[in-house]
Parts: sequence; C-alpha cells; structure tokens
Amino acid sequence: MNPKKIVSRLLLAFVAVALLIATADVTGLKQKLAGISPDSAVTLTTKQATSDDTDHTDDARYAAIFYHAKHRCETCVKIEEYAHTALLPAIEKGELAWEISEYTAPENREVVRSMDVMTSTVVLIERENGKIVRFKNLEDVWLHTNHPDRFAAYITDSWKSFRESL
Repeated sequence: MNPKKIVSRLLLAFVAVALLIATADVTGLKQKLAGISPDSAVTLTTKQATSDDTDHTDDARYAAIFYHAKHRCETCVKIEEYAHTALLPAIEKGELAWEISEYTAPENREVVRSMDVMTSTVVLIERENGKIVRFKNLEDVWLHTNHPDRFAAYITDSWKSFRESL
C-alpha cells in the first residue's frame, strides 16, 4: 500500500476518534460511562457556578464570573485579563466579586446551559441568599479582544447598565 494512503487513513482515523471523544464530552456520555449522572440536580448557586480557588463570598450581591475551558487559548487569557482589569475599581470597592470557573466542568453543566455559556466569556450575576436571580452573558467580549480600550468600555458599560437595571 502507498505510504501516502496509509498516512491519510491514519489521520482520518485520528480525526474520527477525536470527534467521537469531543462529542461524548459535550453530550455528557463521558460522564454517564464513568458512572456520573450529568443530569444530577444542580441549582444556580455560587459554589456550583465558580471554582473554589477564586476570591469571592457567597453573600456578595454582584459578581463577574469568567468562564473558561480546561485549556485556554491566547484570546481567552486576554479576555480574563482585560475583564479583570476593567472591573478592578468595582472589585476593589467591594461592589463586585471576581470569580473564575471552568464551563466544561460536569458540575457546571446546568449553570452554563441556563446562562448560554458556550465558550470563554464573562457573565455578570446578581444573587440573593446565595442563589443567582439575574445574569447577563457578555459574549460580545470576543468582538473587542484586539482593542483593549473598546473591550474595557464594553465591560464597564455592561457592568454599569447591569447594576442600574432592576
């Protein structure tokens, strides 16, 4: 058999296996096979929406959650850095908590689904008694990653609008 055909078939097989694994991960099949129920009861609480290594308290009224995948690209790192910098004055005043969470983690499945989180993003939340009662997904962060000033304006304007709207 021709070496080019062998390499081509191996590459196609690799892509097929990678797609199957990705599909199993996204659909929850991976968790089912591991004996974890992907549809286990998950309420919209801060502890489930964020990781344990972030600086927040469950009683903070407002928070900005940076959602990311397990592996972060250069743009995702920019989104986290730019958003945190833009919101730093509000964070330092204690008006807003900054939280970080992996949107691909099984325990966040229902939370990210309810907030329409499909990629790295920043979500502003309001909570009462530890439960998220209102949120705004700032998915347009991707449109401003090459313009730090526009990015900062988008984030701060969104935060101001979110805080003032009831």
